[in-house]
Amino acid sequence: MAKRKEPKVGDRGILRVREPGETGVEYYSTRIEDVRDGLIACSQPMRGQVYVKILSSPVELTYLKGDSVFSLMCEVIEQGKGDPPLIVLKPISGIYRSDRREYVRVPWMLDAELLFVKTFPADVKKFWEDHSHESVRAVILDLSAGGCRLSLAEACMVGEKVLIRFTVPEPNPDTFLLPALIKRVEPGSEPGVTNVGLQFVDVKDVIRDKLCRSVFCRQRELIKKGFYELEEE
Repeated sequence: MAKRKEPKVGDRGILRVREPGETGVEYYSTRIEDVRDGLIACSQPMRGQVYVKILSSPVELTYLKGDSVFSLMCEVIEQGKGDPPLIVLKPISGIYRSDRREYVRVPWMLDAELLFVKTFPADVKKFWEDHSHESVRAVILDLSAGGCRLSLAEACMVGEKVLIRFTVPEPNPDTFLLPALIKRVEPGSEPGVTNVGLQFVDVKDVIRDKLCRSVFCRQRELIKKGFYELEEE
């Protein structure tokens, strides 16, 4: 394994955690503080100004090397000790290029429009032009090349079909209009708000490649900033 891929002290990263009993995934910014004896010590994750204890294992550690993003799965060995507190991880997988995974998911609050349809139209662009006045507003919470999680003030059900339109600002402004299936519906954080998980369908390779580039660009920027939580409005 090339040394340049291995995590080093000072590397900024994120921990991807699926908490017990939860269907969603949490992301926490971290920094690698020590690497020795096959273990990786990272800064204890925080939510706001409060340290967070990780209750599930394994977790995915993702870190930045130049313009490349690498990941590995780790078992949580110890946490909460030291000043400042550290979380100690034991790698249980090889290192892989995270920015080559199709469905890397990043927190990203983006305005979106949603149009409910009975069947996916043959000409999505033309259908949108004719029916855009029927669309509803939504806010994307996190995004991948395979789908997104969003919030909206609209009743909906798993299995419904929609068209979603949104614009990403980086690396270059680009607007996407994609067919999608509602795969998950959950109560939002406020009354009358619903969180919805969408899966994009029948996306052309050239469009998915553009979306991948935008997601990876966003991921790198968040890791560099040491910030991988959902942004406040």
